[in-house]
Amino acid sequence: MGLPYSVYIFDFDGTVANTCEDVWGSVEYACKQCSIALPYDIRRNAGNLALPTKELYRLLSGNSDDREEKRFAELIRIHYRTMNPFPFTALYPGMKEILEELSGKTPCFLASNKAEP
Repeated sequence: MGLPYSVYIFDFDGTVANTCEDVWGSVEYACKQCSIALPYDIRRNAGNLALPTKELYRLLSGNSDDREEKRFAELIRIHYRTMNPFPFTALYPGMKEILEELSGKTPCFLASNKAEP
């Protein structure tokens, strides 16, 4: 029996690989640059990473300065795309086998914001 789809598209971050700790590393970098504390109770909740950056900034800083929100978001982006070595990113269990099974049988694509290949 053939594969049910002719093309497979996966979102890398959070679907194929657990990237939470590395994303938090970039948030932590931005917090340090902006002199903002990153409380453990906020960091331990991965759901906070789904917040728009503007909301995360407001949650962490307690302020809504548009210019500072943009700076915070830019610092996260710069760190994540150019400075972060992704030391904690790892495939979820079973993903390697799924991708190997599909490899060579049907086109597969990964979507990611990562600058690394």
